[in-house]
This record gives sequence, C-alpha cells and structure tokens, in this order.
Amino acid sequence: MKEESRAASDTSPSPLVIALTVLRADAPADIIKAPTSWPRWSMLLPHMLAATSLPEVGDVPADDVADDTSWLLDRAATYLAEHGQAEKAKPLLERVLRIGEAAYGPDRPEVATSLNNLATVLRELGDAAAARDLLERALAIGEAAYGPDHPTLAGNSSNLALVLLDLGDAAGARLLMERALAIVEATYGPDHPAVATSLNNLALMLIDLGDAAGARVLLERALAIDEATYGPDHPTVASRLHNLAAVLTDLGNAAGARVLLERALAIDEATYGSDHPTVANRLGSLSLVLQDLGDAAGARPLLERALAIDESTYGPEHPAVTNRLANLAVVLKDLGDAPAARVLLERALGIDEAIYGPDHPTVANCLSNLASVLLDLGDAPAAQVLLERALGIDEAIYGPDHPTVANRLSNLAMVLRELGDAAAVPVLLARALAIQEAAFGPDHPTVASILGNLGLVTWEFGDAAAARGLLERALAIDEATYGPNHPAAAVHLHNLATLLMTLGERSKAKLLLNRARRIRNGIRDQR
Repeated sequence: MKEESRAASDTSPSPLVIALTVLRADAPADIIKAPTSWPRWSMLLPHMLAATSLPEVGDVPADDVADDTSWLLDRAATYLAEHGQAEKAKPLLERVLRIGEAAYGPDRPEVATSLNNLATVLRELGDAAAARDLLERALAIGEAAYGPDHPTLAGNSSNLALVLLDLGDAAGARLLMERALAIVEATYGPDHPAVATSLNNLALMLIDLGDAAGARVLLERALAIDEATYGPDHPTVASRLHNLAAVLTDLGNAAGARVLLERALAIDEATYGSDHPTVANRLGSLSLVLQDLGDAAGARPLLERALAIDESTYGPEHPAVTNRLANLAVVLKDLGDAPAARVLLERALGIDEAIYGPDHPTVANCLSNLASVLLDLGDAPAAQVLLERALGIDEAIYGPDHPTVANRLSNLAMVLRELGDAAAVPVLLARALAIQEAAFGPDHPTVASILGNLGLVTWEFGDAAAARGLLERALAIDEATYGPNHPAAAVHLHNLATLLMTLGERSKAKLLLNRARRIRNGIRDQR
C-alpha cells in the first residue's frame, strides 16, 4: 500500500504546474477595450511575471508548462501594450516567439501568430522596419501552410499593409489591402461581416492616400453589411459610422459627419455606458467635427469629458491621455488661449518621452504640435528648435524621403518664414513637395497644401506669376479631391484672389473672394 501511495504521488502535478494552471484559469481572456477585466489583471500581473520568471521555468520551459507559460506571457504582454507599456511587452512577446519556435518549429502557423503579435508591438514602438520583417515571415508561413487564398492570409496582409504605409510604401500597402479584400470575398461571399472589415480597412487606407470619395463607397457598403448582419444599434455599426464620418469630414460635409458621430456615440453609450474608452473616442471625434464647423467652444467640453474618461480608465500617463491633451490644446489654441494649450502639450510631451523615449515618432508629433503653439505665442526661435528635433527623429526612423518628413519640412519652412530666412524656406518646401509627389502622385491633397505654402512664399519673394501657377494648381487639386465647396478650396481661393488683386485683376479676384465667402458662410450655417 505504501508503494502504491508513493507511485500515486509521483504522478501528481508539480507545484509549478498547479500555480501556472491556476493563474491561467483566474485571468480574464478579454483585455483589449475591456476595462472591466483590467482590475483583475492589475492584481494578477506581478504574480504572472514572477511565476513565468522562475528558474525552474526557464527561458524555453519544459513541455508540461510550456503552453500555460506562453499563454500567460502573451496575455500579460497584451495587457501591458493596452496600457501604453509596449517596451515592457516586447521581451515577453519575444519569449513567446522562442517558446513557439521550440515547440512547433520555425515555420508553423502557431509561430506566425506570435510573429504578428510581436510586430504589432514593434510598430507601436516606432520600429516599422523590424515589424515588416516579422510580418513578411508570418505571411510566408501562412502561404506555405494554407496556400495563397486562405482567410488567415487576409489578416496577415492587412497588418503588413499598415506597416508598409508607415514606411512610405503606399502602393505596396494598397495592393496588400486589396488582396485581403479579394480573399475574404472569395471565401465568405460579398455580404459577410469579414468582408465589411476588409472594406473598412481598405477605406481607411484610401483616406490616407487622398481618395476620400473611393473610401466613402467602401465604407457605405461596409455599413450596409453590418447593419444587415447585426442590426442598427450594434457597436460594430457604430465603428463604421465613425469611420464614414471621417470621410464625410474630408469631403467637406462636416454637418453630415456630425449626424453620424452623434448616432455612433448614442450606440456606444447604450452598449458600454457613459465612461468607457470607446465613448471617449467618439467624443473626441465629434469634437473635431465641431471644430470644423467653427464651434470650438462646443468641442471643448466634449474633449474635457473624453480626457476625464481616459485618465480614469488608463491613468494620467497613458498614450490615450496624450492624444486627448493634444486635441484639447488645439481647441484652446483656437479659442485664443495659447498659454493653456502650451501647458497641455508640455504635459503630453513629458508623458510621451517617458513612455517611448526621446526619439520616437509620437514624440516628434508632440514636438510639432508644441512648436505650432509657440509660434502663436511669438516664440519662433523655440518653435524652430522643436521642429528641427522632430525632423531629426523622423529622418532617423523613416529615412529622408518619407511623407512624414515632408510634413516636418513644410512646418519648419513656415517657422523660418516668420524668422525671415528667405534662402531656406523655398528649399525646404521644394524638398517637401518632391517627397509628397513621389509618395502620393502629383494630385494628392497633401501636395496641394505644400503648393499653397510654396505659392505664398514665392509671392513674398517677388515672383507673382510663379506664385499664381502654384496657387491655381493647389486649388485645382483640392477641388478635384473634395469638390468645389470644401474649406480647403476656400483657403486657396482667398489666397489666389488676394494675389490677383495685386496683379490688377480685380474683377476675377472679387469673384474668387465671393466664392470663398460663400463656402465659409455655408460651413457656419451648418452649426
């Protein structure tokens, strides 16, 4: 009997196996956008990290604990990334990848999942090149395992497309998104919710590429699919409404965008309650539309409420908080309170530097926003320092010919214009223009923005004829992109009319000025 008892105890689970099993059973599986799970995760996280770091677990644990260890590490990394701690999530996901490769070999679909998860964190950390390498490897694994038309490859293609867009390869990104859509349509048929997701992803890319009209068609189709699938009051429908509102805003229909966002907000408040981070996102987007409609005062309380939700949900030093601070700063700037805007942006910059380090693209964005406020406050030299630092960060990350670099060059040129540096300004703008034309083609609205700035500078430097050509081209691009009644067109109309006045073409100038006024009055009438 003693020997039988001893044999039975010899086959019982070890304390380590029991501990990992219990931790896994106790941990909520849903983490992303699931704030009700976060208090439990906050409590369990240190125990998970301690248990998975025990010497007897090892970097690549034995088979009896490998699955639980990998799951706990992956979920812990997801929780950390959701709370703005991508740097801490990275080594956990790297270890998950090593465990998967040891268990399955380097070319198994299970490993592709780990590659995708790690790539997401690397992208968040600003290392798009490394993320691309992992995603290309994941895509190759999926193609070898399933063939080129398996629905798994649609997700891989979409993730890789986003990284290529980060790296400035807009054409390659679009091809991958279109491939993802073709796969899911062939797999599920044209009216499946997976098709709606792919339509949505491709539409968001078209927005970045300046094709708002094409994006609208895709998003309206996605919305129809989801309403038919889920009904009119589902949170997925709210997400589609939100994205369609962004397109309408780009097309100059801010009033239409407001209606969609108010409906999306109502759906999400009914679904999640009034203090959910998704509600904060809707409030933030609605505030931007109110700004476009000229109602900065109405936008302010929405952003303040969104900021309060995010601070309560994530804590005061989360990336979501810095986004709210930046947007609220823009509203305060529009309301004439540049000093208060500066305080918010300096706080946002401190948070971003603490999260990402001093050389991250998110830090560069914050530096650029702060520079704009400093320019309003009359401190052009300080604005120049910040923009030069932002430019250096983006050139180091993306290379010298990336569209983000072009944006920094354009902003820096406008600061140098204030400082009277007549030699540098046209050089920077010409370089920015060449980058954007190479990236997006000659008829993209970003190109129009730079053409407008270059036209003003060229005029100031005495070449009114060349300036006229630049401003006319900028106007033509925006009219073709957005239609003749968009606020962007009004800006170019006003500047071109002012130039024509100096050239003695008063009749034509008055026509353009009247048209610009009608556009602007139409925007105000929509409030």
